Amino acid sequence: MRSSSLNIIDLLKQTINDISQNIHDYIDDDQAFTRQRKLSCQTTIKIVLNKVYPSIDKELVDVLAPDKHVSPAAFVQQKINCP
Repeated sequence: MRSSSLNIIDLLKQTINDISQNIHDYIDDDQAFTRQRKLSCQTTIKIVLNKVYPSIDKELVDVLAPDKHVSPAAFVQQKINCP
């Protein structure tokens, strides 16, 4: 059971990496995810999939390093650009 769970997690991680490396194949906005930001496409997808807290702010504090903390509004803007 544990082995299959790890395979699923590895597959999910690889899928997220593939999407983030080819992000413009999945979105219409050519300007989205072109700059180096604190909140990358990969991080945004992981936060959406792992959301456990009722508040976006609490989720961001838990997931992001203190020097990379962003506002909930910034997260929502990035989430809009995700596939």
